[in-house]
Amino acid sequence: MTMSKAPLFILALLFSACDDGEDTPPPVAEPPGSIDVDAPVLDFGTLGVGETESHPFTLSNLGQGTLEVWDVTFVDDTARAHWSLDGTLTGPIEPGESSTVSVEFAPHAVGDLPAQIVIRSDDPDEPERFVTLEGACFGTPMIGLSSTTLDFGQVEIGSWLEEDLWISNWGTDDLTLTSVFLGNPEDPTFTLLVDPSGVVLAPGAENGLAVIRFTPVYNGPWYGSLFIASNDPATPEVPVTLVGSGQVP
Repeated sequence: MTMSKAPLFILALLFSACDDGEDTPPPVAEPPGSIDVDAPVLDFGTLGVGETESHPFTLSNLGQGTLEVWDVTFVDDTARAHWSLDGTLTGPIEPGESSTVSVEFAPHAVGDLPAQIVIRSDDPDEPERFVTLEGACFGTPMIGLSSTTLDFGQVEIGSWLEEDLWISNWGTDDLTLTSVFLGNPEDPTFTLLVDPSGVVLAPGAENGLAVIRFTPVYNGPWYGSLFIASNDPATPEVPVTLVGSGQVP
């Protein structure tokens, strides 16, 4: 049986139409971006409670393709209590271009307060880059007194009366009562019975106590002074006026 040549010719034409003798080249992949961070460590030093300071860092694209920055955030979200970010945090960065992020440190607690920022991008070699933040906060002790004058009123000669003076710490760091003393320690009329020298009061504490006794030895008014020295930078020494009057029984 002889096969017709016509079907073979048609098949040859079909194969020729499907194969022109050239291979279609694969699509060329866009070169990747390459991230660079100019300040891997930012040191803010030491600030006081209520103070603020800002420093920038720059994200640059050193690659030949577009760099897509997906996220700029804190590794530990609790850092937001003292740290904040501002600027263009996400989006594309073209080759040779850069973007600036500002970091603000506003501490609200005393102590070392380090944090870390993570930058996520489509850089195939470094999909995550980190910026370390270093900062500390010092507080300020502030002395507070229950009164700046102790008035003992009238006390009979030969008797005595005691008054309490309460000392507080209204500041944000420990208050140390370095020395508590009478203006005239040789005068027996006023006596410091409870001496809080050396006591350390934590922020918010109100339990510092000085007890003074008034013992008049003759009729008429008496005046004295009590001084409280501490590490309060604004008022390192606070005077307290002592007033009393002796009365004949």
